[in-house]
Amino acid sequence: MRSVGGNTAMNVRRKVSTGISPNGVGMPESEEWGEIHGWLDLLTGTSSTAQNAKLAQASHVFICDVPKEPLPDPSECVLVEGAQAYRVEYIDPVQGRGSHLEVYLSELEGDTYGG
Repeated sequence: MRSVGGNTAMNVRRKVSTGISPNGVGMPESEEWGEIHGWLDLLTGTSSTAQNAKLAQASHVFICDVPKEPLPDPSECVLVEGAQAYRVEYIDPVQGRGSHLEVYLSELEGDTYGG
């Protein structure tokens, strides 16, 4: 099977618990799950996401090869590229073909997952 390739490496972080900051605010804590490589693209206003509310929240799509280990549940992971973190909104296995994944993302502000 051909590789998707890509120009972007994403660090995958998985939520492990919610700690409490010194001022009493809950803060997610995470651990590194691994790294995946692929293509990051901005979704445009003409992208068809009207049929899925999770896709409608997404600002970016990351296309990558299917990793050897399944990605963590979207509610438990973020993808990080450099200083920018992205919430995983939806992982699409592309009609179950197993050739690649489309990971729909939305930008996060600040250090949200201890990365």
